[in-house]
Amino acid sequence: KKAIVQNDQNVDAYYMLAALLNEHLDQPENSVKHFRKVLNLQPKHPFANYDLALVYHGLGDQTRAIEFYQKAVAVNPELKTEQNDIAFGIGEKEAVASESVIYQKNQSASGDDSTETNGQEHFAPTAGNGDRVNEPNEIPNGQGSSNEERMGKEKDREQQAATSQLPSSPTTVKTTVVLVTGATAGIGKATAEVFAKNGYRVIMTGRRQERLADLAMSLTSQYECAVETLAFDVRDQNAVQMAFNDLPDDWKNVDILINNAGLSRGLDPIHNGNTEDWETMIDTNIKGLLYVTRAISPHMVGRKKGHIINVSSIAGTEVYPGGNVYSATKAAVSSLTRSMRIDLHQHNIRVSQVSPGHVEETEFARVRFDGDTQRAEKVYENFQPLKSVDVAETIYFIATRPAHVNIQDVYMFGTQQANATTINRSGR
Repeated sequence: KKAIVQNDQNVDAYYMLAALLNEHLDQPENSVKHFRKVLNLQPKHPFANYDLALVYHGLGDQTRAIEFYQKAVAVNPELKTEQNDIAFGIGEKEAVASESVIYQKNQSASGDDSTETNGQEHFAPTAGNGDRVNEPNEIPNGQGSSNEERMGKEKDREQQAATSQLPSSPTTVKTTVVLVTGATAGIGKATAEVFAKNGYRVIMTGRRQERLADLAMSLTSQYECAVETLAFDVRDQNAVQMAFNDLPDDWKNVDILINNAGLSRGLDPIHNGNTEDWETMIDTNIKGLLYVTRAISPHMVGRKKGHIINVSSIAGTEVYPGGNVYSATKAAVSSLTRSMRIDLHQHNIRVSQVSPGHVEETEFARVRFDGDTQRAEKVYENFQPLKSVDVAETIYFIATRPAHVNIQDVYMFGTQQANATTINRSGR
């Protein structure tokens, strides 16, 4: 994990981490993200597709197992054998598919290299030149599990998949994909954590790749969830579209889009306003939201399913001194939310927004005042504002209502804040 933080293009580090998670730590679901990252960085990796085929086979997802087996064979034809075809249910012998995946048999000069495990032959893949290579989940120096242990775990996972309960069971991995923009801090980060904690598959976006990587590792280790990260600036339409185009196929169908990325710059009266700050707020808060929505919503329309939740602000309704352009951008978000709802309701897509007042545990005030920490802290002096997790839990509530319920807007303050400018600062 440290190697990945130091170099997020390190294919070997991602592959080794995925292999460790899949077998040595018995976390196959968590390994998927890292095997996929390997393929993003090196599409023709000789074994990553095959590893994913094995993982999905073990999890009982034969559709994906076959998909990645076919991709693996296209990249590395040496992996295509009669035994593997049978194991993955390919061709006429589908009915006699074996209980566990059988690796390609390696005939070495000294004879058959296979071992007997639970009555089945266990074959090792070859590198294409006749030399045996480490199996994807094999730990060198004798520290890995034995073949018997590996096959036993594989069988256990198959049995668990075969007897899995309905999707409402907390032990079932959710397939719902949630995308959160601006997830590197504040409300976005807290929102990603809430959904990850509840078992959703989460795509986190932001400009700071290192923060995204750190948060992804934290979430996967704490909650054993599936997480994908995309580093880009929402103000760059081409970057937005390219990022979504590069998503793995099974991550492209975003079910819940949370347009959280936004900021405020400056608190000057209009005649002293910094036009660069104005451009930044307009490009991020309005155009960025539009670019992301334009990239995601057509897929929702095509599937007749989806939910878009925009993070607005009470500033969109209640203007205050110096809030001019920021208030205007949030008023635009509110108008867009209502307009999007009209456009998309006929496609069975819900559209909502949450509009909070003061929220601490974010970078909002510090960004507004160009990193002036002391000035930022005074904003929340002597009263208890909302916390980022309060807003995140409200977003989660909105997203988890029954399918026939669309919450249009939640307007929320801390108890000591009555409106944009009326605050009881008698102490926390």
